[in-house]
Amino acid sequence: MNTPLEYSSWDVRPTSAAGFIRVCKEASDDPSAFAQFRKQPWMINATAGIPEVMENRIWHQLNSVCNEWFESNRKAIKQCDAVGGPRQNEQHGMLSPEMIRYAYRAFCLTSVFGSMNGLNVVEIGGGFGALAAVLCMTENIASYTIVDLPAVLRLQRKYLEEVGVSTECLFVATEQVADCIWKPDLVISDCALSELTDETRDLYAEHIIASSPCGSMKFNSSRRTMPPVPLIEWLATVIPHAIHRGNYFDVLVAPEDRNLSAKKRQEKYPDITVGVFWGAP
Repeated sequence: MNTPLEYSSWDVRPTSAAGFIRVCKEASDDPSAFAQFRKQPWMINATAGIPEVMENRIWHQLNSVCNEWFESNRKAIKQCDAVGGPRQNEQHGMLSPEMIRYAYRAFCLTSVFGSMNGLNVVEIGGGFGALAAVLCMTENIASYTIVDLPAVLRLQRKYLEEVGVSTECLFVATEQVADCIWKPDLVISDCALSELTDETRDLYAEHIIASSPCGSMKFNSSRRTMPPVPLIEWLATVIPHAIHRGNYFDVLVAPEDRNLSAKKRQEKYPDITVGVFWGAP
């Protein structure tokens, strides 16, 4: 079966891709659909697919080791979560599962790279735009570029406008990547590289990843086509000085399990992510 061109660069199940793209299109075109798009199953599966135990651990981290950052940015994070009809959790400060995950991701990025003030940031694969929103609302970023599928870019643009992001946001479709001049200060990707075709991954590596002095890539560990170890080996050919952190969100692993072998840890935590970064101070 041929994969439709509108998501041919995305190496996931065709039904999942088609469902997600449909939600993006409907939300972009119909105000009533946009008002509730984050409750749609295809959107939830694509952007909020973390087990409840991990959601609880992230919430605990935001209110302990991340507390100072979280409290100073709570208002901005809630503003990002007020758009699109999210499934908010009363036990988690009326924030959605995906928003606390993206908030924690933003905290991790600023912990590794420091202030993003004045930086030109590029994100490969932006979901519905939540990470972009949190970073732009909590950091004085010069410009934020998202590279994604055309239908998804339309939703991201609409979402970021509704949130009230004032940062200059640029939206680049996959087929436009080779025609752009890339000079990012920081490139990030939140599991997208794990879900791309080899051809698209190489395209992004040549034009975007290799041109950035700093970067952070987070990978899904449950991907069947490109699991973390081959991805890390591949990335090492692009960025020889990249540092493999093991479990990027190691804090989500229960303390008593942190000495487990990599194989046993992945068996117990199949959805844990691993990450690589480079250029951090």
